[in-house]
Amino acid sequence: MVTKVLKLLCVFFLSVTVMLCGCGKNSGATLCADFRADFTAHYKGLTLAGQIVNTRQGVESLDIDSPDTLSGLSLSYRSGEIKLNRGDAAATADESYLPGRSFPSLLREILANIAAGNYSIKENNTYSQSVSCGECVFTVDENGLPQSIEAGKDFSVEFINLKKTGE
Repeated sequence: MVTKVLKLLCVFFLSVTVMLCGCGKNSGATLCADFRADFTAHYKGLTLAGQIVNTRQGVESLDIDSPDTLSGLSLSYRSGEIKLNRGDAAATADESYLPGRSFPSLLREILANIAAGNYSIKENNTYSQSVSCGECVFTVDENGLPQSIEAGKDFSVEFINLKKTGE
């Protein structure tokens, strides 16, 4: 009887210890989803440059500076809506109207996965996640801010001038 009670107590304490230590796939990782940065991206042969603001609450904005044909284009997301602006022209639509394989949709999917903790550690400061176009690999700096993202063969983003927001 005593041995059964001791075994039961051992199992109980071992279970509590494992749960408190955080046996999740991302234990110890502190990545920052709240940031502002300049970016350069390569997507299906197109090189894009601009600024991004991303928050854990799902509000994101992209301002495109180049190429010249897209210069001045601004995309912002709020509560499932996307707003496109360029000069005096503006349009608002449900976010689902944007193709899932577009540059903004893929970037948004990747950043949402980071905010939700849906990634695995590959090695020091390098992580991976599964996205709609395949495997995504991203690196972060010492503050947990994303430095680069690569997904599939036609999608890569590099961030510079990173600053945390929302603090």
